[in-house]
Amino acid sequence: MTESERMGVRPAIRRYPVALQFFAEEKTEPATPYKKREARKRGQVARSLEVSQALVLFAGTLILWLLGNRIKVQLLDVFRRASEQAPGMPLDVDGVYATFTDVFGGVWPWMFIVFGAFWLAAFFGQYVQIGSLLSVEPLVPKLSRINPISGLKRMFGLRALVDLGKALFKFVLTGAVLIVLLRGEMPRLAVLTRLSPSQVAQAVSGIVLKLLFAVALLSLVIAAFDYAFQRFEYGRNLRMTKQEVKDEWKKTEGDPLVKSRQRRRRRELALRRMMLEVPSADVVITNPTHVAVALRYDALRDEAPRVVAKGLDFMALRIRTVAERSGVTIVENPPLARALYRDVPIGGTVPPAFFRAVAEVLAFVYRKEGRTFGARSGDRR
Repeated sequence: MTESERMGVRPAIRRYPVALQFFAEEKTEPATPYKKREARKRGQVARSLEVSQALVLFAGTLILWLLGNRIKVQLLDVFRRASEQAPGMPLDVDGVYATFTDVFGGVWPWMFIVFGAFWLAAFFGQYVQIGSLLSVEPLVPKLSRINPISGLKRMFGLRALVDLGKALFKFVLTGAVLIVLLRGEMPRLAVLTRLSPSQVAQAVSGIVLKLLFAVALLSLVIAAFDYAFQRFEYGRNLRMTKQEVKDEWKKTEGDPLVKSRQRRRRRELALRRMMLEVPSADVVITNPTHVAVALRYDALRDEAPRVVAKGLDFMALRIRTVAERSGVTIVENPPLARALYRDVPIGGTVPPAFFRAVAEVLAFVYRKEGRTFGARSGDRR
C-alpha cells in the first residue's frame, strides 16, 4: 500500500474513472472535401424548404401586384361567359368541350404565366442552395425508411422538435406582424361601408397586397436564418472522428508509412544514380568540406558545363571520396561551390554568370591533366 492510500487519499483516476475511448471516438473534426463530395453524390446537401416556399410566396405576391388587374378582368370575363353559355350548353362531350374551351380560352396564358413564375421561383430557390445536382440515391428503396422504430425516432427526435418549434415560431411571428399591420389599416377599413363596391374592392386589394408583401419579406428573413441553421446542422452531422480522418487519408492518399518508404526509396535511387555520375565528372569543386559540386563538360553535346552531382556535409564527403577513387580532380573554391550548389540543380547547365569562373577552373584541370579544352572526361592521358 502506498503512502497516499494509507492516508486515505486515492488517485483521481480511481475516484473519477474516465473512458478515454469515448473521447477517441467523438466526432470533433470537420468533414473533409472527400466526404462532402461523397455525401453530395448521395443527395445529402444543406437545404432549407423555407427558401423555396418564401420565394414562391414572394413571386405570387409580385404577380398579383403587377398583373392583378388583368387577371381580375380575365376572371370576370370567365364568369360572364359561363353565365351566358351555361343555360344553353349541349349535354354531350363535344358541346361541353366547346363551351369549356370558349369560356376558359383566354385564361390559359395567364395560368401559364402564374404557374411558370411559381416553378421558376421554386427552381431558383433550390439552385441557389445546392446548385446543379442530380442524384437518384434518395429514391432508392431502403428498409430503414419503413422501419417503425426508425419512424418513431424521426417523429419524436430532436429534428422533429426543432421543426415543430420553427413552425410555431413562424406562425406566431407572422400573426404578430399581420396584427400590427391590420391595426394600422383600421381607419381605412372603418370607412369601407361608405364606399362603392369597386372602391371597396380596390381598397381591400391594396390592403391584401400590403399584407402579402409583409408576409413574403418576413418569410425570406426566416428562410435565410433557417438556411444558415441547415448548413450548421449539415456540417455538424458530417463531422468525423480523428480515426475516420486518418482512414480516409489512407484511402485517398495512401498509407503515410508506405508513401514515406516510397519517397525514401526514390531518394536512395536518385542518390545512387548521382554517385554513378561522379566518376565521369571533369572536376569536383568543394567548400572544402561542407559543399561539393561535380561538373562535366562535353563540347559535342553540352552548351555549357553541367552539374552531375552535388551535396552537403556527409553527401559532400561521399562525392569527394568517389572522386578521389576515380581520379577526378578536386578544386577548392568555396564561393563558386556555394553559388553552384544554390543556383544550379542536378542535371542543369551552368548559367552565364558563372561561365568565367567555371572556365578558369576547367582550364586549370585540363592543363593539369594534359587534355584539350572541351574534351570528354574519359580522354585523360
